[in-house]
Amino acid sequence: RLGTTSEAAVDYGAQFFRTSDNAVFNHMLKLLEAQGFIAPWKGKFGILGSQGGFLSQATISSAVNASAKTENKAIDNGDFCSFTHGPNSQFFVGVPSMAAVCQQICSSAQVAIRHGERATDLSFDPSNHSWTVQTDNSQDSGYEAVVLATHDPSLAASVVRSHCTTHNLPEEFKDPEVDKRMQQLSAALQTVRDHKAPVFTISATFPSNTLSNVPFDAVTCPTSPHLQFIARENSKPGRSVVLAGVSGEVLTAVSTSAYAQELLALNDHAISTSRLGQAMMELLKQYKVPEPIHLSAKRWGAGFSPQTLGLKEDAVTLEQWRLAIAGDFLCDHATPIEAAVVSGVQAGERVSSWFMSVDSEPETQSKI
Repeated sequence: RLGTTSEAAVDYGAQFFRTSDNAVFNHMLKLLEAQGFIAPWKGKFGILGSQGGFLSQATISSAVNASAKTENKAIDNGDFCSFTHGPNSQFFVGVPSMAAVCQQICSSAQVAIRHGERATDLSFDPSNHSWTVQTDNSQDSGYEAVVLATHDPSLAASVVRSHCTTHNLPEEFKDPEVDKRMQQLSAALQTVRDHKAPVFTISATFPSNTLSNVPFDAVTCPTSPHLQFIARENSKPGRSVVLAGVSGEVLTAVSTSAYAQELLALNDHAISTSRLGQAMMELLKQYKVPEPIHLSAKRWGAGFSPQTLGLKEDAVTLEQWRLAIAGDFLCDHATPIEAAVVSGVQAGERVSSWFMSVDSEPETQSKI
């Protein structure tokens, strides 16, 4: 979710964190801020009309906020990730980028990251209760537990369907009812994946000092059929580092899911990028913005979950197989990133409890 590409070092994934009434999520934001991993994002926020008219957050009526939904409805609903919901909400962004947050957390916890590899399959060995992870480059075995934390539940669905069965366990653990429920879980995860909504994120670089007429730093676009959110990257704290090599000012926009579907049907990334740029320029035309000097787009085929499993728990944890599933598709929350963070926290706590010895000291040498 916190994806950033190296091309322009802008946020192509999640755009921000927004505080809510969820105590766990807000506590995590405080911890991340204290570590310097995120910083408050303050600017001129609001709504942009289809003709480019800007309405600041300060003047948005209370009726708009009162009618905004708090479920995990991130797309095509007129208020991208509840951007204008709650006048007292605070916004945070990763420093120096959103992608850096996960990297910094892993570094502080001394967790090794293997870049450039994608997990394609997992297999479970009931004889020694261990997992083997297959990637597109290698195979690694001996894992005592697996946490599947991704915005795409298809791998989780496949793993549960193929490996979470009691058939290969000792006789005292065989249970047809458990097997039935695992297959139901797998089917539910696949259904959520089948209904995932795609989006494009586009980055447009403009000549320096040419966006002074643009009156906002970030806006949701409730009436645009093409774009649902636009942000000025240079307004985000800490961006001087990642934007040091960019000659100009950068705007990032997120498409609507409906328009992303249209663009995917073209099967031409260059044309899709061009049309996204045109859609942005159409919204900004009244501000006399020059043509961008560079455009770059990122496609998210499973960007958002219009629906979740609606679970009461934030994570799925299967101790019998030492498997945990975390993601924004399990439980409804105010924003997808809140759902993902809270889910990950619960999955981590549950997995940690599996490796606690009798005297409550964590076991060592565990490979997760």
